[in-house]
Amino acid sequence: MLDIGIAFASQAAIAIKNARLLEELSDSKRQLEHFNSELSEQNKELVLRNTLTREFNNSNVFEDSLRIVCKAIVAFYEASGCTILLENREETNEHQYVPVAGYHMNTVESSKPMVLGRELPIIQEVCVLGKGININVASEDVFMTGIEGFAKDRNVKDMIAVPIKTRKATHGLIIVCSNQFDKQFMDYDLAVLKSVSYQIGTFIEANQLMAFEKMAEKEMRKLNKAIEHSPVSVIITDTDARIEYVNPKFEELSGYSMDELIGNKPSILRSGVHDDQFYKDLWAKISSGKKYGKVSFAT
Repeated sequence: MLDIGIAFASQAAIAIKNARLLEELSDSKRQLEHFNSELSEQNKELVLRNTLTREFNNSNVFEDSLRIVCKAIVAFYEASGCTILLENREETNEHQYVPVAGYHMNTVESSKPMVLGRELPIIQEVCVLGKGININVASEDVFMTGIEGFAKDRNVKDMIAVPIKTRKATHGLIIVCSNQFDKQFMDYDLAVLKSVSYQIGTFIEANQLMAFEKMAEKEMRKLNKAIEHSPVSVIITDTDARIEYVNPKFEELSGYSMDELIGNKPSILRSGVHDDQFYKDLWAKISSGKKYGKVSFAT
């Protein structure tokens, strides 16, 4: 009888030990699954960021690049759509946010583009206050005001929106939608989208800078052409009063070629009509950005 009791106790101890091992194994399995899930999310996020970086570095057409970015965002979130809206004040003095790019699965784009005014709650919260928001379409959410048609056209059930902003400015907002009842966006989704939107904002600013530089270069070419063909003589010096450029009319009137004048001071053209004080006053006014009258040069 004693041997039976000892055998039973031994079996019970083994059973308890096995149960503990099984529990530890289950915990380890859950931890491994959690780790694999986090790793999968990080890999997806890395793919998204690499797509953005590659597209922005090799960008040719601004809107096309943003559309590819929207498509990558939809793939990352397994969402149904993504829309980028940027502020546009060219048409009116009002602050309006218009869609410049988007990607929506299994939906037909509306013939009437969604234009959001600054007074709308979603714009106030996202673009003015700079917050990211999660909008449950099924609930009577105040942020749905003004975008009901957008959500209805795309059968949206849940959406997140964040500002497209950098340290310099807020350029617009990005909206990601889901039309699945079992797909709800979480705080992590908002955090990733905020980070991605900063990349988009930086790309927008770089694009604006390039557009400005191209415009400035075009205007500079026009100015150079005007100076070259001007009926008035033009001379340009550096801050030390050494000649850097003269236009053809100046060469014609002075009798000197540009090669002869560059690097010299205008004093080589003194006519003897003006005294030293005249030239001191002339240079003082020009150096301070003021205009001067006529000057007689030797020819």
